[in-house]
Order: sequence, then C-alpha cells, then structure tokens
Amino acid sequence: HKVVDRLGFWQQPLCGGLKETLVKMEDRGTGRVRLAGFYGKSLHEGTWQLSESESYLRQLGALDESNPSNVRVIIPNYMFGASNCIPTTERISICCANECEVIMQQLESALARSEVPPDTITAIVTSLPSSTTPANRTLSPLMLHRLNSIALGHGGVVPIHGRLFAQWLHHAYPRECPYPHVAGTTRPQDTEQWLKSTGSDFIASAADMARHAGSNSSSWRHPGSATRPLESAPWIYEEELLVPGS
Repeated sequence: HKVVDRLGFWQQPLCGGLKETLVKMEDRGTGRVRLAGFYGKSLHEGTWQLSESESYLRQLGALDESNPSNVRVIIPNYMFGASNCIPTTERISICCANECEVIMQQLESALARSEVPPDTITAIVTSLPSSTTPANRTLSPLMLHRLNSIALGHGGVVPIHGRLFAQWLHHAYPRECPYPHVAGTTRPQDTEQWLKSTGSDFIASAADMARHAGSNSSSWRHPGSATRPLESAPWIYEEELLVPGS
C-alpha cells in the first residue's frame, strides 16, 4: 500500500506549471479541457504529461464523458491523479497539493459546524478566493438553486461533508476542487498498478492521440468553441454522506 504525500513543496512549481498549461486550454470556465486539445498539446508540442490513454483517464476519474461527442479532461481530477505523482520510495509518492483541501479547511473554520444553512455558505464562498477565482464574486442563480436543493433534502441545512456539497464546490471552484464521482464508478490506480492489472501501457499511442487531435499541428487549436453551446460540468443528484478525515 503506497503512502501519498501532498506536502512536497519542491514539486509545486512543476504542479503550478501543469495547471497553468491546462487552464490556458480550458473550455470556457468549466474546469475542463477538450480531449482534442489535451492530446494536441502532447502530440504536436511534446508536452509529456498530457499523454495518458482514454481508458487510464477514465478509471482515474479524470474524464468527463457526459457528452460523448465532446469528451473532456477534468483539470483538478487530472492534476491530483496518480500519473502526476513522483515515487520517492517503493511505498511513498509525492503528488500535487490539493488546493481544494485548503478551501475546505477555510470553510470548516469559518462555519464551525458540519451542517449549515445555505445562506451562510453563500456568504462565505462569495468572499473566499482561490488561485484562479476572485473574492467578492456573485454566484449564479443556478448555483444558489442547487445549494438550496441540497438543503431541501436535509431539513434546511447543507451537510458540508457530503457528495452533493463536494459537487457544488467543484462548480464553485472548477479548477481547484475535483468532481466527486458517485462511489464505485471509478477505480483509480497508479501507473504501475494499471500495467499489472491490464497489461496495457497508460500512455496513449500517437494514432489514438491523432484520432482526437488530428494530424495537423494547428487544427486542434481551433475547435470552433465560440460557435458551440457552452457545456457546463454535469450535476448528479445523488448524495453520499462522508465521515470527515476518512
């Protein structure tokens, strides 16, 4: 069993550079990168990190396939995935620091309880910035509706250690907070475990990358996104209550 250490500050410049690369390719504020752009950056510009196969990204929980014709990579799920960890010993790996944990710690400190009225959460989150989200912002009516809907299912309060609130945080901080998949739908493995269990390389072949990005070195940069309808992150009304620190 491997131990994951997210306190390797020496690695954070590398993590910050990776995040900056992904955010520059982001699909219009969704915390997602089109798979075509993800592979295009690797295939045509030699960005070695962005080369995991579709099947590996899927089991990692980093793939949004809610629209099969526009598959996207979820930035925080990918950032914190095992393929971006560096093994330091046989049992210890150092991974990118999870920025959402810092956001959650600040929320827990400000809220001081685990079940909170939605208005209280709204007041704090609107004033709480992240590395890519400004403070003193206004949440959309849809975000407020979803938060109120969570409270409606829990007697007027929001359990902050539940799957639905984690999903709401992902929408509030799409580049920092991972999308929480329903339990049992993903099975993250590190690259060594993946190779042992599947016998397949976790790296996509050049042919598979070209199938999404195209063989032209510039075509993947111009997906016509301005004319496509905006696709937000999926929302699934399925709750799972978690034990803090588990």
